[in-house]
Amino acid sequence: MQITDFEGDWRIDRRIEDRRGGQSGRFRGTARLERTPEGHWLWQEDGFMQLGPALPVRATRRYLWAPEGPRIQVFFDDGRFFHAFDPRGVQSAADHQCLRDHYAVSYAFDAWPAWQARWQVRGPMKDYCLISDYFRDAA
Repeated sequence: MQITDFEGDWRIDRRIEDRRGGQSGRFRGTARLERTPEGHWLWQEDGFMQLGPALPVRATRRYLWAPEGPRIQVFFDDGRFFHAFDPRGVQSAADHQCLRDHYAVSYAFDAWPAWQARWQVRGPMKDYCLISDYFRDAA
């Protein structure tokens, strides 16, 4: 696979397990990867997140993607490097150190075009897992 295989619209179902806070949650929404007029690749997520018994709140995030050989580099929307992954196999892993917090991701592409990203985040004030399932809408 390559970056163009991710282009277009996706549905997201994300489970959140906050071990430090002792609560679980969910994010449901959509994502889109599209090429900008400047030639960049923009990944945008939009949906609603609910943690524990709280009311759902609107949640969005944006990343910039860039092909680098067979890998896809992911940048924060301010241009800082986040991580890179290789979509050619059935699995890929990456990590990111942010001050004292460690972010480790495992991608699974074995059910393509459905795929999964599983994040483990640990640090002095963080200990949570995000499991994001991505699906194309049925044609």
